[in-house]
Amino acid sequence: MASKVIVSREARRDLVSIVGYLVDDLDARQAASDFMDAFAAVASRIKEYPGLYPLCPDESLARRGIRKALAGGYVVLYKNAENASYVMRAFHQSQDCARIV
Repeated sequence: MASKVIVSREARRDLVSIVGYLVDDLDARQAASDFMDAFAAVASRIKEYPGLYPLCPDESLARRGIRKALAGGYVVLYKNAENASYVMRAFHQSQDCARIV
């Protein structure tokens, strides 16, 4: 069942930070573009199939219904609620989910 995807303020800041790091610090414009394409693909899949991605491996996050999707080398955390999916955070996969949320 399709749902609306809502990107939280924190997740929007994360996206800006990721793209800024890739463009400004690494001078990797193509990597930034690839990441945004990967994020858009994840958001599209979440919209069509909200339960597609697994619950977070961290038990405390899984109990809260938080799911984990990968967008390139980055993690996207989201939660389903009624007719919407809320993207909560996005961060590099080397970081610990439990410390982010």
